[in-house]
Amino acid sequence: MLVVDQVKEFKISYDAELQTLNDQFEATSQRLEDLTLEERFIQEQELVKAIEKRVLSGDMTEEKALRRKLEKIQSEKLTLAEEVTVLGAVIPRFKQEKFEAIKELTRLFQEEKRMVEDTAYKRMMKDKKVYEESIIKEAESLHQYRKADVDLQLIEYEAGQRQSIFSDLVVRSAAIETDAYRFGGVYLPLEMKDIIRLIKNC
Repeated sequence: MLVVDQVKEFKISYDAELQTLNDQFEATSQRLEDLTLEERFIQEQELVKAIEKRVLSGDMTEEKALRRKLEKIQSEKLTLAEEVTVLGAVIPRFKQEKFEAIKELTRLFQEEKRMVEDTAYKRMMKDKKVYEESIIKEAESLHQYRKADVDLQLIEYEAGQRQSIFSDLVVRSAAIETDAYRFGGVYLPLEMKDIIRLIKNC
């Protein structure tokens, strides 16, 4: 298996494990927050009325039930607070452990990356040479027609029908891509920005 594929698998596993820890931390924190609000409501609202009822009527049923409920809430809050503390320490430790775990993988990845880069750029240079050679070969017919054109002009010149002879080979390729429409869509140059765009696929 290529190292790059190992990196992909490691990252998938890392993301899944970290997501599980984060979800657990968030769910526990949310439950703790909800219980705190419920506890406050019972203490500030319901328990006050229950105590008033006991004082006025002697009925302690509601007060006892609320106090039992508060005890359960406080017990659960204590457990949840411990979980939040533990998870708060586990998550950064998990990240550090994974960092330690990828040290050797990172070294192997960088080696493989350099080899892939070297190969890719060598192939690009080879393809560039093929491209240049293709332009030179295709241009042979253009030179043939330029010579014939000059021959015709020369005859016209000698017959007094021309005042000069134009012997330069006109390159009918746009200098910039946006002008290609003026040359039948032909744009041959590859500028650095084009190379970057092609390599980065952007």
